[in-house]
Amino acid sequence: MNKKFLASSVVVLILLCGLSPARALGLEQEALEPTVQTLDPEAQESFTRGLRLYRNRNFREAMSEFSRVSESQPDRADVHYLIGYCHLMLKEFGPSVDAFHRSFDKDPEFDPRMIYKNRK
Repeated sequence: MNKKFLASSVVVLILLCGLSPARALGLEQEALEPTVQTLDPEAQESFTRGLRLYRNRNFREAMSEFSRVSESQPDRADVHYLIGYCHLMLKEFGPSVDAFHRSFDKDPEFDPRMIYKNRK
């Protein structure tokens, strides 16, 4: 099956079920943790600010921070996925699907569940 078709299908199913991607994956948003350490301190600061905004459901500003990271580190699949999620929550479905596709184009083995860590 085509990965782009699969990614689009997942987004549609999530929307139809009314679930957030984190909930659809059985994960909590509060457990979001950075999974990739960067060498660029400015990009890491933007990523950390983006995560804080993301947790507070301030998706427009979080997307802005994640976009800064993607400019300096364009191959980070996790950042593109988070940008896609922000677009999704803002009901910007076309850009959301595009960002999810970019995420899997950058890393075909990318597993979004790795962005989240379960806390017990």
